[in-house]
Amino acid sequence: MEIPFERALPDVIRGRFWLPQHKEIVLSGELTISALQNYDLRVDVPHYALEDPGWWEAQLKKPCDTIFGITDEGKTITLHGCQFYSSNAVYPGPRTANWQKLKAFAHQVVIGAHVDDLNRARFVTFSVCLTGFNEWVADFSAELFADPIPTMLQTKAKNTLGDLGEIEIVCVGITQHRYAEIGEIRRIRFWKPVFRPSKPVRFKELTDTIRNFQRLLSLLQGGPVGLDQIQGTLSIETQSGTKLRDVELMVMMLGYKERFERIKHYDMLVPYNEISTNWHNILNRWFATYPQFAAVLNFKFAVIFVKAFFETRTYLF
Repeated sequence: MEIPFERALPDVIRGRFWLPQHKEIVLSGELTISALQNYDLRVDVPHYALEDPGWWEAQLKKPCDTIFGITDEGKTITLHGCQFYSSNAVYPGPRTANWQKLKAFAHQVVIGAHVDDLNRARFVTFSVCLTGFNEWVADFSAELFADPIPTMLQTKAKNTLGDLGEIEIVCVGITQHRYAEIGEIRRIRFWKPVFRPSKPVRFKELTDTIRNFQRLLSLLQGGPVGLDQIQGTLSIETQSGTKLRDVELMVMMLGYKERFERIKHYDMLVPYNEISTNWHNILNRWFATYPQFAAVLNFKFAVIFVKAFFETRTYLF
């Protein structure tokens, strides 16, 4: 399987894109995903739109929160929080224009569905990959390395989180490295948290839950924790009823797609095996009391995640 956080960036997604209010104009282009949290779209202006060269520049002054698309692999994609910016077009004569690219940026990307309004979207389950999570779990039980893993061992923990529903630590796959020189085979199991809300949650509730869990893990590991591959199941209301759609989310969050130095399992401040018997109480107390300390914790985690602060600002925070 593909190892989380080892995907090469920039990642380019090619496909066709259009504005919901102008479905008749389909633009071929590419979305570039680059660190840190940059989602840049460049599309070719079709020849039939060049008959009105000023049309595209007019879009710069209009709000464009949503752009729909279909990738070359046939996946639906939605860009949210969008804004066009100058294409530096040159018009050498009346009603003529050079072949140009229209450029835009986005704040969130949804792969797997067309979502008109992300604020109105509802998620029935979601998960995230976190750096250092495998090392934090650090389970070396021999039976875990059987392939396939026994069903009874695919879930390490399942805990309730009050109104938030349930959280599970589940095994999501295995990777294998063979060292031919010494005849050694090394297998690595990958774990991630999966959240199952008691009722569908909004996009902001999803990101808040992931952020709070990420910060708890940062305290337990003793360093910044990055995140990637936010996946969820989206509930979509249609005329024929409710449909579920599996999606991947790319969002602007602290630590998203950032590569931090990995902490070895024996260097973790508080590894999972030391608190497993009390993990349920820790989770519930953290999520229940976090809002009370959010203001001061924001300063603490700013220092943990941002290493470029001057010493005076770090001291003040």
